[in-house]
Amino acid sequence: MACTKSNSLVGIWWDNGRIIVSFKHLPGPPERLTRLCDSDFNHVDFWGDAAFRLGSDPGDEYYSIPRGRILWNPFTSESIIYHGNATSLDRLKLIAEEFVLVRWIAKQDLHYCMGDLTDALFSGDGY
Repeated sequence: MACTKSNSLVGIWWDNGRIIVSFKHLPGPPERLTRLCDSDFNHVDFWGDAAFRLGSDPGDEYYSIPRGRILWNPFTSESIIYHGNATSLDRLKLIAEEFVLVRWIAKQDLHYCMGDLTDALFSGDGY
């Protein structure tokens, strides 16, 4: 099944609460295991450009600003916005517009969380 039947885009994003920076493209074929259409883009590779566009220091960590990923489910014709604990519903709606999402759901992913949740993830405290 091809994912290109969607006008919705996939990719990655950062949102500092004022500016949304995104790197996006049309979906390709679904991944074999997840059956979702994802992007090969990753935050670490795009951080220099994103930091410039956000007015941030490229020497800062790429995870110092709320970020996430957009995937496409060709079986439900629905996009998935993966985000952390620092992204509000209002900002999710703007991110959906940025990626031209028609039908979408939002899922909080610990990988994109900030603050105490992130500290626990990297310290091995059970997350």
